[in-house]
Amino acid sequence: MAPSRKGKGKGAVTSEKGAVASGKGAASPEIQDTVSQVFRKAQMHCQKNQFSQAVDCFSTLVDLLPTIPLPLLSRATCLLQMEDPSLLDMAISDCEAVLKMPNGPMDEKVAPGCTSVHSVAYIRLAKAYKDKGQIERAKHFITKRNELEKSLGNSNVGNLHLEDFDSDPEEEKN
Repeated sequence: MAPSRKGKGKGAVTSEKGAVASGKGAASPEIQDTVSQVFRKAQMHCQKNQFSQAVDCFSTLVDLLPTIPLPLLSRATCLLQMEDPSLLDMAISDCEAVLKMPNGPMDEKVAPGCTSVHSVAYIRLAKAYKDKGQIERAKHFITKRNELEKSLGNSNVGNLHLEDFDSDPEEEKN
């Protein structure tokens, strides 16, 4: 997720086709049907800002598609949107798992400024660490994202900075 999108239910999912197609090997028709059903349910929950229910759906997709990064990224996004400090470590764990998977392209509409799966994971990690108050760690992951995008030749996406993330207007007043 690029800068936080509180309450908009965006950034968690791309498409059910993308969720299935980005894995290796073909899933059975039964699994494909289940994935499609669970994906549609997750998408509906995201659109209604029902992130807890969406997390449950994405957890099911993680179990069904353990080698595919999109359910992990989507679950991490929902966990971050829930704004519950007790869930930040789970979001971090999901992003770290994604970084252990092969990198692949990502539609920039999902996470503006990110053109790869790892780039999105770095942004999610930066957000999680910022929310934990670990600013230097957050900056580290923003730098990793910027370096990755540059190495991919994506100079048009620009550099992100910690200041690009939403902040609490009340905090700014104090």
